[in-house]
Amino acid sequence: MRNWLFSLAILLPFYGLGQCLSGNCYNGSGKFKYTNQAVYEGAFQKGKPNGKGTLLYSNGNLYKGDWENGKKAGEGVLLFSNGAKYSGQFKNNFMEGMGTYTFKDGSAYTGFFETDRPNGQGTLVRQDGSKISGLWKDGKLQSNQTASHAQNHSQPQPQPQSRPRPRPRPQPQKGDVNIYAVIVGVSRYENFKTLKYSDDDAYRIYAFLKSPEGGAIPDENIHILIDESAVKENIVHAMKTVSAKADENDVIICYFAGHGLDGYFLPADSDGYRHRIPYLSLRKYLASSQAKQKLFMADACFSGSLLASRTPNLSQLQDFYQQISQSTGGTAFLLSSKETEYSKEASGLRQGVFSYFLIEGMKGEADINRDQIVTIQELYHYIRTGVRKYTKNEQNPMLAGQYQTDLPISWVRK
Repeated sequence: MRNWLFSLAILLPFYGLGQCLSGNCYNGSGKFKYTNQAVYEGAFQKGKPNGKGTLLYSNGNLYKGDWENGKKAGEGVLLFSNGAKYSGQFKNNFMEGMGTYTFKDGSAYTGFFETDRPNGQGTLVRQDGSKISGLWKDGKLQSNQTASHAQNHSQPQPQPQSRPRPRPRPQPQKGDVNIYAVIVGVSRYENFKTLKYSDDDAYRIYAFLKSPEGGAIPDENIHILIDESAVKENIVHAMKTVSAKADENDVIICYFAGHGLDGYFLPADSDGYRHRIPYLSLRKYLASSQAKQKLFMADACFSGSLLASRTPNLSQLQDFYQQISQSTGGTAFLLSSKETEYSKEASGLRQGVFSYFLIEGMKGEADINRDQIVTIQELYHYIRTGVRKYTKNEQNPMLAGQYQTDLPISWVRK
């Protein structure tokens, strides 16, 4: 079991123990160097960091995000000098709330934190793609553990501490409706420029699909491939597995974020020619499945070439699955851009622009008629409007395929 040793609660010295290098370091915006050689640049209030700011620690660690009364609080990103990374919520100088901690070997934990350690529901995805999920306490898995291995089956399975128990999920009778998902996010490439937010966007999609509003999809139905694990072999295996497993009552959701070329998605091990995945082959995997509904979402440059190449309210969750079962089905392709356009990332959003509006839309912003159900048409209208406005019409999302316009995508908590 991985040791969780990343406590970094560092209380900043109060104003005066150091030197203001520029600006207003008392009430305003400035740059301050502390006696311990740490350097903070951002907003100040009464001599302490308040608002948005960046701190470069003397040991090489870097924090960028929200501050309150001299402490990390709110949303932020913490980059460690050893290559590890945390992105998520902070409170009282600690990693606390929902977040993702990515280790230097590429494995990552996504879930709830308390005082710098996993506490609450969460999932550890190892570098080889194996997953351990359940309830964590002080960095150790306690109960409700599930383990899966979606990649190299020659590798040993993680050994659970207790007998796996299925995650409870209210839904119609077994065999009625199941949702399967393939989530791919590539930020670190061997041969291409590193992207800033594709991995975080993928984890946000994963977290939403695990929530009641996203369908409360159990871990065994989700294949999540991030960075080093998102190689062509693993992606193809996941697509084939999900396409074959889903039956005529089920739903398949695919989300791909990363680099793209005209007609191709580029996995982490691609050089632009070898190991690239034709969008046509992804379409064929979906077409071969008996699944009733299929939704493919891509946040990648030239993603439009996919078309050119050919404690929740349990009754609401129950209604969501019921609407899926009553729909006529179909396949929808929701893409971040036209075939000749680039998909943009935005430092102000700390996400890909398309993925930001996608997630906000599924959470409820796209529910135009306020019936607590987000349909594919509502989602597309919200995304297209938001992305075009944000990028000044330089990026134009697309929706195509054969689908019913009221295809349910998510539900909104009352």
